[in-house]
Amino acid sequence: MAALSEMGPANLAENVGELVWLESERFLLAVAPRVGGRIAGFWLGTRSGWRAVIRPLFQDKFSRRLLAGCFPLVPYANRIANGAFRFAGLTYKIQPNPVTMPHSLHGVGWEAAWKIQARDSLSITLSLSHPRSSSLWPWAFEATQRFELTDDGLKCVLAFRNTTRNEQPCALGFHPAFVHTSATRIKLNAHAYRSSNDCGVPTRFIAIKGTPFDYSQARFLPDRTVDVTFEGWDGNAHILDGDDNALTITSNDVNRAVLFAPVNQDFLCIEPVQNATNALNAKDHCAFGIHVLPPEGKNVLAMQIFSDVTRRP
Repeated sequence: MAALSEMGPANLAENVGELVWLESERFLLAVAPRVGGRIAGFWLGTRSGWRAVIRPLFQDKFSRRLLAGCFPLVPYANRIANGAFRFAGLTYKIQPNPVTMPHSLHGVGWEAAWKIQARDSLSITLSLSHPRSSSLWPWAFEATQRFELTDDGLKCVLAFRNTTRNEQPCALGFHPAFVHTSATRIKLNAHAYRSSNDCGVPTRFIAIKGTPFDYSQARFLPDRTVDVTFEGWDGNAHILDGDDNALTITSNDVNRAVLFAPVNQDFLCIEPVQNATNALNAKDHCAFGIHVLPPEGKNVLAMQIFSDVTRRP
């Protein structure tokens, strides 16, 4: 686990191409357009300097892109079992990800090079045009991301447009990796959770009250890896780190979130997502969060990250 002192802006990876920096009185944001259009680091200004909120892309860990920054999940979130699914009467096979073989993972946006569409001192908009691809995703689409520093945090908006002549399945999400220390507790409200098998594919739907995954009261993470999907999430999650630091993640567009926290690591992920993992293989994939978009149909997901002790739950 890296010390907080090692998570400063000076320790960002050097081989990420162009970095765009946005800075306000309280916050510092680094965006790497060509590395999945991701946030490479997000810091809160303190009396002792910049304090990492989102785990930065380190120079010595650049290859571990899944474990740092914040990247877009488009046009689906998390795994598709065996990289195969049926839609509109046809079977599709897409390229698996080496990390999760034989499953595909997180769509195509997080590994693509995004372009800068617009920017000013406190915001940046990125764009991605994905052509039809039989191996990655068999429909064409356009996507944008907008990051904006606000008075008390960061606003992220991911937008999608179907540019094919046919209907297209789509679901969106964000994958932020927040700093996790020995003092970190989390709090969130949800009705149920889905447990996963050894391949990371959810298999059971379990009422959450009274279970080890009931975080309705702030609590520490267990001494084991956690990888669960919360259903009926109220759109708010809180990360508490000692007496002086409170972080709030909100997304009013979804009722589902993934908590991924590997044991003995310096990060945890709270991912607002529209779809349940492997939703495209559900009998009714729309019930599991997949949006079926007509030609020129659109989909939007917003996430806000607040860092303010006045928002402490």
